[in-house]
Amino acid sequence: MNIEARFRRRAVAGENIADLNRVILGRLSKVKGFWADNKALSDAYFDDGKADGAATDLSSCLCSEYKGAISYAPRWEASIVDKAKSDDFVTIAFDSDKVNFKWFINEVFPKIVKAFLPYRAMIVADLDKDLDDFEDICIEAQNTGLDVDGRDTVFRVHPVNYFDNELCLRAFNMSADKVIQRLTGTVNLVEKCEDGVLLYVVDKPAIGDELVALDEKVRQMLTS
Repeated sequence: MNIEARFRRRAVAGENIADLNRVILGRLSKVKGFWADNKALSDAYFDDGKADGAATDLSSCLCSEYKGAISYAPRWEASIVDKAKSDDFVTIAFDSDKVNFKWFINEVFPKIVKAFLPYRAMIVADLDKDLDDFEDICIEAQNTGLDVDGRDTVFRVHPVNYFDNELCLRAFNMSADKVIQRLTGTVNLVEKCEDGVLLYVVDKPAIGDELVALDEKVRQMLTS
């Protein structure tokens, strides 16, 4: 099964992207079983992009089972807004037939969270459903004016998630600590990470009706 792990970070105006990229690569390079043992930071191709942002191709530095990239939003002040279009993001793709899913979510996913410091992250197993969701997200954003499934709301709770405290406050109207309190003992794992919450509803990929059901389960517990 094709899996994508996605991590989104709020860009900061004036940040030096090249310096930030070196810091992030240095952290990622310490993740065993993810970063290839014989690769240096310089082996990751960095395109500075000038005023249009920047990008790093991670694939050549990762173990052969993974493909990955980092995309950086432009840093000029007028371009930075409090919306997902001003996000940096990491995308990691792998095949669950080649990478043990439980190992990845326990040994790699939280370490990427700590390396990249995203405000939200998730593992998407149902890529077809994800495309369908995108259409609904666009409609909801037009109707509400919110940054739907970006910095304001969580449109879909996935099997594996990370939400920082600010996103918890905006999306669930409660702090990360309160989310942990509500969900403890009812999901596979929920614990503090950085200033947010690691939320593993289940420790396996979820698609179709199962994905919809786990999303509904979490929402009911957060609104009851």
